[in-house]
Amino acid sequence: MQAESNIKPNALSIEKCAGNIAEIVFRENIVSEQKDEETVYSYDEYRTAVPFRSNLLSIVKKSKAAWLARAKAEEAAQTVYKPSLEEKVAALAEENARLREENDTIGAALEETIAIVLGGAE
Repeated sequence: MQAESNIKPNALSIEKCAGNIAEIVFRENIVSEQKDEETVYSYDEYRTAVPFRSNLLSIVKKSKAAWLARAKAEEAAQTVYKPSLEEKVAALAEENARLREENDTIGAALEETIAIVLGGAE
């Protein structure tokens, strides 16, 4: 996730959350720039939640690449595809055509049923 801050972020940190949960926070591609006479840092941030333990930071540092890969995979899994307006319109047009065809089939079956019930011509 892209993030911004006016405080220079650490590349790796542990944030203790509610209960016995901690979030391992990774920050990559940290870039500073001047905006309105203030230094602003933009960066990519990835998080993964794990049970808290006192030596968690040292555990993560020993295999940082694996932990970062886990955090990136979790973020990718949470990303939801949002169709464009054109894709939505095309999907609605297809659904409309399908519903019209279904309606015609049901109408023909209903007419046939009415004819049989009312003793119409065979």
